[in-house]
Amino acid sequence: MFGVLGVSINPLFIRRVIALAALLLAGFASAALQPCTQVDILLSDAAHPPDELEAWQPQRLPDEWQRTRPQFSGTAWYRFRAEVPVVPAQVQALYLPRAGDRLAVFVNGHLIGSTSEPGGEPMNTWKRPLLFTIPPAVLQAGENLIHIRLEGRAGHYSGISEAAFGPQTELRDAYWRRFALQTIGPVGLAAALGLLGIFFLILWSRRRDDSSYVLFGAASIVWAVRNVSDVLFHLAIPQPHWEIAMTALYFLFVGLLCLFCLRFVGAHLPRYERLLRDAMLVSPVLMYALLPWLSVVDSSRIVLLGMLGFVAPPLFVVARKALQERSLGAVLIALAGGVAFAF
Repeated sequence: MFGVLGVSINPLFIRRVIALAALLLAGFASAALQPCTQVDILLSDAAHPPDELEAWQPQRLPDEWQRTRPQFSGTAWYRFRAEVPVVPAQVQALYLPRAGDRLAVFVNGHLIGSTSEPGGEPMNTWKRPLLFTIPPAVLQAGENLIHIRLEGRAGHYSGISEAAFGPQTELRDAYWRRFALQTIGPVGLAAALGLLGIFFLILWSRRRDDSSYVLFGAASIVWAVRNVSDVLFHLAIPQPHWEIAMTALYFLFVGLLCLFCLRFVGAHLPRYERLLRDAMLVSPVLMYALLPWLSVVDSSRIVLLGMLGFVAPPLFVVARKALQERSLGAVLIALAGGVAFAF
């Protein structure tokens, strides 16, 4: 029997939970789709699918422009073929787990869907999956040409993931699973963590002698604000300001948790704490200063790598405390910190 905060936990119960989790993961794996990963690409501003005689080039999906063409701003066409022996009676669909914000899909030359109206504002789609319904009337027996027109800008999250073509009923299930994991899940968890943070701030207001409450509460709220903003209001301000703001909030979250861990085990590292606070303040200034030489994505990666250096001292202190005292709290925080550092 294990006891946490006076509550007994049966090992058999733990094994059953692990078995249930394994079954759920197996269910997701068995429902996995066979995506299309090999397409053709053509950089063209054409409003309609370009001719087959154009200089199409092979392209592997996913295609993230930040890696494949970081300096490109413009329009790209993706083309792939879908074979159907006969015109299906049931409605078909095209499923994209992730794609850019201004995108249009054509099937055999017919526009079937778009994420923005002509001349209008694009939808916020990078953090959400996309499902386009394909009426049977636009399909033909044999080969069907599917074109995806994508407009993007350098420095933005442009590109598309793998694509899947098939019956709408099957792809709709995959869409909702992805929507739950990629959109609803992160927002729900962030909101719950934010409420937990408010609860810890209330505890701190009654026990102001323990700063660990306010540090954990503030970190939880920062994490909630960052994740909810990133999913629901992605790119609400233009680049490079959005990336810098998200990175600064993430650094603030990490820094607050580092300070919380030190307070939790009663460790005092004044020079480290002063350096950490200065780094949290300076990081956005550094990212702006690096813009003439580095893209905002590259500068954010430099800051993220710097965070690993700041996580190491608290992790070492907590791990040493856990080995010395063998207390449940120190052991759990050390394990959590090790897993977080590895990720």
